[in-house]
Amino acid sequence: MIAENSTQFINILSEIIKPPYEILNKLTKYQYQFLIGKEPTESETKEEPPRELDEKAEIIPIDEYLGRYEPKMRKITIFDKGIDNASRIIRCDPKYLKYIVRLHEWSHALIHIGLGENDRLKALDEDSYWEECLKQSNQIYVSIEAKLHEHLAQLLTYHSLNLLREDAKHKEAKEVINRIIETFLELNTRQPSEYVVDDYLGVPQDRVIQSVGMLKKVWLKGVFDAWNIIMKW
Repeated sequence: MIAENSTQFINILSEIIKPPYEILNKLTKYQYQFLIGKEPTESETKEEPPRELDEKAEIIPIDEYLGRYEPKMRKITIFDKGIDNASRIIRCDPKYLKYIVRLHEWSHALIHIGLGENDRLKALDEDSYWEECLKQSNQIYVSIEAKLHEHLAQLLTYHSLNLLREDAKHKEAKEVINRIIETFLELNTRQPSEYVVDDYLGVPQDRVIQSVGMLKKVWLKGVFDAWNIIMKW
């Protein structure tokens, strides 16, 4: 009985906390994945985040307070102190908030260096081709407006959590994921306008993912107003 309970607990846990890159890969239907060996690094720190967060703060941005993606270094940093402070303000479980922040930062990374299958296979064989892909990815990434960056990261996070819930088989797992989604929505009410995606939560996830592809292929300029037209078409 103990072994059965332990196995069930492990199965439930595995449905709740999947690596962010894994759920993002599935969300994009594996159209965009990280090149093996060139993935972003991820680390947590107990040091103060780059920006201070007042304990009575009404507005809580994610980047620089709770987490950060540095494209030049392809590095994700999670700020434990910022997450602990923010979780007290919005009265949520810090573990839920941390998972949301991880998904958000990995979404930035996917937009930056997620490669299509043909590019990925060629880059595996030729280091020079990876360098060429990286150079182009850097140029595209910095050309995207900050508001559009944050909207895309937020929407990819939201749809990733919904996919996680759809895939869960156990009732207990679904209940926890529901609470994580509730935390996402609560945080969304306390963020700057460039993060608030209420108007786009009803847009089909395929359209959001297609817009990422259009940006990466330079079929769409990284201008929020142009992207907005496509989303509300």
